[in-house]
Amino acid sequence: PNAKTCRTNGGGSSHVDQVYAISPLEGIQKRADIKVSYAVGDNFIVPEKNVIKPAYLLTPDKKENGLKAEYFNNVDLAGKPVLTRIEKSLDYAWDNTSPAPEVSINNFSIRFSGFIKPDKASECTLYTVSDDGIRVYIDDKLVINNWNNHGPLYDTYKLNLKARKEQKIVIEYFQSGGGEI
Repeated sequence: PNAKTCRTNGGGSSHVDQVYAISPLEGIQKRADIKVSYAVGDNFIVPEKNVIKPAYLLTPDKKENGLKAEYFNNVDLAGKPVLTRIEKSLDYAWDNTSPAPEVSINNFSIRFSGFIKPDKASECTLYTVSDDGIRVYIDDKLVINNWNNHGPLYDTYKLNLKARKEQKIVIEYFQSGGGEI
């Protein structure tokens, strides 16, 4: 898929503002003395974004909608959080910025905790897109475990939700440099 589109930028320190760009396909087509065919191949289709509705999220004390978020200025979720707040949504793309003024741009971690409580039963696919470490626990069971440095990756878990039944959820994430959650 990157043959037809010139990708000159990445996350973090690889960002470059180019004056002009020629894709690999365009360069080959201009130089080749033969007809060059092209097929997309793996196009990295992203699943349709369907963020958990805030009404289905409950804080650990079950008093408000959303998840408790604890932010740490280290990648180990260690020590006292530099910020604790309620997050109504789980849809982030910080793009090399900080989640909050108190939180480092790199080398930070977050623990989201609370409950999912849907109004109707359903089977759904819980998926995460993360650049660096991600762990997800449902009812204290580790269901997604990709706790290492990596580029953007999708992880999924089939989740059976029961109507009006609370299921504990904990999401842990760390960012060591560049990229997004």
